Amino acid sequence: MIDAPGADLQRRLGLVLLLGGAVLVAGLTLTPQPDQVVASGRTSMICLWCGDLGTIDVVLNLLLFVPLGAGLALVGVRPGLAVAGMALLSLAVETAQLTLIVGRDASLSDLLTNSAGGAAGVLLARSWRGWILCGPAEARRLALAAGIAWLLVAVLSCVALRPAPTTLLYYGQLAPELGGFALYRGEVVAATVSGLPVVEGPLRGSDRTQADLERGSFRFSARTRTGTAPLGLAPVVRLADQEYAEIALLGQDGDALVFRVRLAAARLGLRVPGARLAAVFPSGERAQGSTRDLEGDFDGHSLRVRAVDGGITREWRVAFGPHLGWALWLPVRFELRAGTIVLDVLWVAAWFGLGGWWLGRWPVRRPANRLGFVAVVAAMSLCLVPLLFGFPVSPLHAWIGAVIGAAAGLRLSRAILAHAAPPT
Repeated sequence: MIDAPGADLQRRLGLVLLLGGAVLVAGLTLTPQPDQVVASGRTSMICLWCGDLGTIDVVLNLLLFVPLGAGLALVGVRPGLAVAGMALLSLAVETAQLTLIVGRDASLSDLLTNSAGGAAGVLLARSWRGWILCGPAEARRLALAAGIAWLLVAVLSCVALRPAPTTLLYYGQLAPELGGFALYRGEVVAATVSGLPVVEGPLRGSDRTQADLERGSFRFSARTRTGTAPLGLAPVVRLADQEYAEIALLGQDGDALVFRVRLAAARLGLRVPGARLAAVFPSGERAQGSTRDLEGDFDGHSLRVRAVDGGITREWRVAFGPHLGWALWLPVRFELRAGTIVLDVLWVAAWFGLGGWWLGRWPVRRPANRLGFVAVVAAMSLCLVPLLFGFPVSPLHAWIGAVIGAAAGLRLSRAILAHAAPPT
């Protein structure tokens, strides 16, 4: 039983979640998107995995209705009625997108995932005490489950970061004018891929390029004369296959150079991360006509982007591994750069913090068990898993994230749960 003050607090929290969830749903589903009319028209209403980022779309739709479902449960609505309400609301949203809202795509996938997310919110709100304030025996099982979940995420991340060239004929594109991209305003003097010239049209040696990308010996380069900065990402040189799938891109975004290649993430409906090197392209009067040698390398386990200007070389390299898993789930384009090391740390720390919370429920008479558990999970996920997929051992900052997360989760658990009795 929840006492009167506790019940009042629960209802207030439920109201906050209901209001916040309603605003979130309305803002993300009912705003017109006129620039997406063509794209939305290509989406089938009966698809279950829709678009190039279908997996991300499914996950986001599941999460979208969780606050609403949790809010209904916390204010006292019966579970069956709350779940039915979430399903009806999802149906209303999809109907509005289909008939009233410009540029939105309604689908069976959205209806099912939104409804499932609302049901998950109801379940979480009704059961949270059982797995947050659990006893030692249950804590062991939950800590083990968290460790296994993180290992599976680490494996998925490594799978998604492997090269995935298509076997179709490749086409070269020099400063192309394409939908979804800005236009490069400079001039491409010459371009090569793994030493072969890239021209507008079918790529000579397409089979060799596919093999180079597969085995991790891929180099994309261009000599350019710069122009004014584009309003968005503008391809300088790009490879695509005959079904328009992007194979590689070297482009300008503001003053930055962007490089990316096709990875297995594209097949899995996840975001393909790229590398970004800032302050490559000049601005002002120097923006017109200055020469730059641009280069992107992929060696199978890292991206390197490089720019040469008057003998001055600048470069940035990104090593792949489980610590980059967060970049696969972004709903918007975002390239990896020096500052994203912080996000690597937070990603790893969040997973180890989850396990650390339940480690805090383990009997204190055997603290070495906690340390051993964290060490085994860290060694398997940050060392063994990357090596199995041909990647280097995760960098030092990923290990630091594991230590910080586990320590923070454990300390928070001990501090809070010392004042709370486990559920009966």
